[in-house]
Amino acid sequence: AVTELKSEDVLRVHLPAAVQRENDRRGNGPRGAWRCRARREHVAVDENVVLGAGRSADRAGRGEPTGRAIGDIQGCDEELARLLDRLKFDPARDRVWLVGDLVNRGPASLAVLRRVKALGDAAIVVLGNHDLHLLALAYARDERLKSKDTLQDVLAAPDRDELLAWLRTRSMLHYDRALGCAMVHAGL
Repeated sequence: AVTELKSEDVLRVHLPAAVQRENDRRGNGPRGAWRCRARREHVAVDENVVLGAGRSADRAGRGEPTGRAIGDIQGCDEELARLLDRLKFDPARDRVWLVGDLVNRGPASLAVLRRVKALGDAAIVVLGNHDLHLLALAYARDERLKSKDTLQDVLAAPDRDELLAWLRTRSMLHYDRALGCAMVHAGL
């Protein structure tokens, strides 16, 4: 059987304020929350989501390989860096599954793309709707920036073509036969 990993099932980089309020009301909010200043949304870690051989948070310092899934970074590079640091992520040893929406809404989409691309094979990325919107802006004649878009830095970057070419090679779905898991941004 294939287990579908959707955004709601994985480590959340962003938890919309309405969802956070509902979780707080129910008493089941995420552990380890920060706030993304630019988006005024929670940045949270659920340490129960581990892929493959994995490691728990208390075993993180023992050098064992792990895989983690992170959803909806949406241009918040500072928070992504802190999250990877908190997880003691080592690209030489670990893997991170990024469940789409690397860009837009936050202040640092360009930095996120550069950081994730630099991770090489340690980052498994599927495209989300915001990533597709960026590609459409770059390549489609009739696509226009929306009022809340924060993609101008990517579109004007000197390494724009290299980053967009890399992003275009990311898939809509990733399937890992060994784990029996498929990852998509919003569902099949």
